[in-house]
Amino acid sequence: MRVRKICVITGTRAEYGVIAPLLREIRRSKGLRLQLVVTGMHLLPEFGSTIRLIKKDGFQISASFKMYDKKDADLEIPNSLCRATAGCARAFKHLQPDIVLLEGDRLEMLAAALASLAFRIPLVHVSGGDVSGGLDDSIRHTLTRLSHIHLANTLASCQRVKRMGEEPWRVSNVGTLAVTKAILREAASIGALKRIVPVDCTKPYFLVVQHPVIEDAGLSALHMRQTLVAALSFDVPVVVMYPNCDTGSRESIEEIDRFRKNPRMLVYRNLARSVYLGLLKHASVIIGNSSSGIVEAPFFGTPVVNVGSRQFGRERAGNTVDVSYSTRMIRTAIAGFRRNGFKRIFKNNPYRDMDTQKRIVRILRTIALDEKLLNKKLML
Repeated sequence: MRVRKICVITGTRAEYGVIAPLLREIRRSKGLRLQLVVTGMHLLPEFGSTIRLIKKDGFQISASFKMYDKKDADLEIPNSLCRATAGCARAFKHLQPDIVLLEGDRLEMLAAALASLAFRIPLVHVSGGDVSGGLDDSIRHTLTRLSHIHLANTLASCQRVKRMGEEPWRVSNVGTLAVTKAILREAASIGALKRIVPVDCTKPYFLVVQHPVIEDAGLSALHMRQTLVAALSFDVPVVVMYPNCDTGSRESIEEIDRFRKNPRMLVYRNLARSVYLGLLKHASVIIGNSSSGIVEAPFFGTPVVNVGSRQFGRERAGNTVDVSYSTRMIRTAIAGFRRNGFKRIFKNNPYRDMDTQKRIVRILRTIALDEKLLNKKLML
């Protein structure tokens, strides 16, 4: 069988960390050839130019292009989408992939899907059928309509994609890439963290990861301030990660910078995934609205104070307390976990390790690339 060229798009540090083991699995497969297209946050110096991490991991980058330009905030999303669509189209024309693989619900994935239409390239979408809320849902469900193969994280997501009218043979529940068997081994040990992060991970500390919500971008600074005030009201170190680069991120970062003088707060633009997972594993609680609190944290038994609407509707385990943007409510939720003892084991986790990487690679190798695949029929 001819070697298949699998083109994967990555635009953020978080999504790259999730798909990196899959990229390695694709690269190891004799029947597949990995093509990696890098864009989005990876090329932004203010977010750490994380394209360097990808190169450090030993991946060959097949194409890269700038997507974001913050000159006009009102046109940021449509302009970024246009640049990314054009960049992906140029990459696809040059690389001639057999399959384009997309993960999640980011704007760069929508751009790649739109670009692939012109070339009639089969689209494989990972994480379709999930529900969170707002613009993310709109992008994710649009990707479902555009994609030819759907690889769902959970049984509920798999069933949701089928109810959207997708033919059942196109849909598989493969588990989630975020919680594979390697996650415990991948998380940095306390000894390794001690050499990298100046916080004693054997004692209580909080991890804050809060992204702007596009629908409430004008309130991003206020939302960040409320979360930081609540977290810093306890006498423990607080490790803060930069938000993503969505609309409102600069205001969030400016608010973080206003708190930098607090001796108990440590701020990072980005960290290697192993370091981040180590911090997540040993944290007393993660506060904010990152999907890592919903998906990865239960795997470690780490409590989550989920703030605001960004993860509204997403399946979750029993380690999560949902609160609105309120310093008082955030503080009350943290105190509740503190009274009960931070670390607990949560068994009702909807996210499962199903040998996900190998399942996906098997599908990439064996799916028939024919007219039946490209010509979709809605089962409505």
